[in-house]
Amino acid sequence: MQRAIAHLPECGFYSPYGGKAEYFEDDRLLYFYGSLFVYGGKIMDPIWNEMYSAAKAVKNARKISDYVTCGEVAAAVLSGSGRIYTGVCIDTCSTLGICAERNAIFNMITNGEGAFRRVIAINSKGKAIPPCGACRELMSQLMPDEYRNVEIMLDYDANKVVTLGMLTPEWWI
Repeated sequence: MQRAIAHLPECGFYSPYGGKAEYFEDDRLLYFYGSLFVYGGKIMDPIWNEMYSAAKAVKNARKISDYVTCGEVAAAVLSGSGRIYTGVCIDTCSTLGICAERNAIFNMITNGEGAFRRVIAINSKGKAIPPCGACRELMSQLMPDEYRNVEIMLDYDANKVVTLGMLTPEWWI
């Protein structure tokens, strides 16, 4: 690793992790936050990498029948116990399909869990996408007291994470 030429006690943005920042000779930025690190100004908790890889591993667009396709979108949820559950979208010629996020959540529920902390969905090009309204509604109903704190990866490449509370600020119930 290159020699740091300046130490910055103030990073210029709030981080709940605390830590230090160092500039390197080639103007790259490297921040250290305990076990987390930022390269180029982006904090990336390693669990997001695992979740992205898990979703990518099940993303497999295919035609099931003349009326059903699946796998164009894949998702991963991090449960309250720390396990990662995945799911894919299933699209039908009627409205009986299901989004990847809900499929992953139902997978989690099928395996005996009911709480989750993080969600990532990726489209056919591998880009993170936000959950639709039906998925947000299910998430809110499953965890009515905690849903606002669930983290949603909006842009994996830019490491843009928001909370479900930010996406769903005024829940109807």
